[in-house]
Amino acid sequence: EVFKLINPDLIHIMHFVNWPLSVIEQAIQSGRPVVMSFHDYYAITPHYTMQGEKDSSQTTTPAYAVKLFGKDISPYLLQRRSIITSALGRAKALAVPSPYLARVLGQIFPFDFKVIEYGIRPFTPQKVIKNWTGLRFGYLGSLLPQKGWESLFTAFQKIAPIYPQAELHFFGGMDKAAPVSPGIFFHGIFEQSDLPQILPHLDVGIIPSVFAETYSLVLSEMWQAGLPVAVSNIGAMGERVTDGVNGRKFEPGNISQIAEVLTWFLEQDDWRMWPVPNVRLDLEMASEYDTWYQNALRN
Repeated sequence: EVFKLINPDLIHIMHFVNWPLSVIEQAIQSGRPVVMSFHDYYAITPHYTMQGEKDSSQTTTPAYAVKLFGKDISPYLLQRRSIITSALGRAKALAVPSPYLARVLGQIFPFDFKVIEYGIRPFTPQKVIKNWTGLRFGYLGSLLPQKGWESLFTAFQKIAPIYPQAELHFFGGMDKAAPVSPGIFFHGIFEQSDLPQILPHLDVGIIPSVFAETYSLVLSEMWQAGLPVAVSNIGAMGERVTDGVNGRKFEPGNISQIAEVLTWFLEQDDWRMWPVPNVRLDLEMASEYDTWYQNALRN
């Protein structure tokens, strides 16, 4: 009924979470060209972050099913994999935001994935007069376990007594009361429009994710504001940052390593001379998607 109402020239399936898998087949059967883009690991496993499993080939095994879902649903996972593989093989084109995700999906699905990198809305950071004496470290995003904020919190607690002028600022919502600790501040939910005001009041951005990010828009936003960064060495985010050149990297969830990196920023000045990479903007992404659509319509 939706297809009849809209009568689209092309159908772009951005995600199929909360849809029955048959929606892909119905889109293909409509006769319109179907393209699909992938932004996480949901095509590989219903556990969309794939956290806790480095080998994507194991995500249909009984052991994986029991570990993640509490019982052996491997027959369903295998059937799901078969349905998705068949659908992808008949789509006109497939896209991902990073070479990293293309490689991971390619290990399971033997198809070509075009990399169309994410673009962010451009913004100009406010000019501020720095009226703080120590370094301000900043975290942006929802305070979810997979984002690794708790390991950052604990790492900062380790160094706070040694560097009492240092501060750690968290921006993002959380589902429980914020813990209290000297030098650590929780600012709650923010809007994208707040970034020009928030980011200039930070010295270094920290992204401590413990799952393999498939791109990291937050990284782009921090670089857009001219911030040096420290990130978990995992996934596409780890590949975008070159240690000691445009950022620092640490092992995901490794509190000692995170503390060492924070200390390095506090004791060194080399990072102040790092060239901040240019980031991709939204109109560049939109233009590439438009070309992708046109090719799918012609072919």
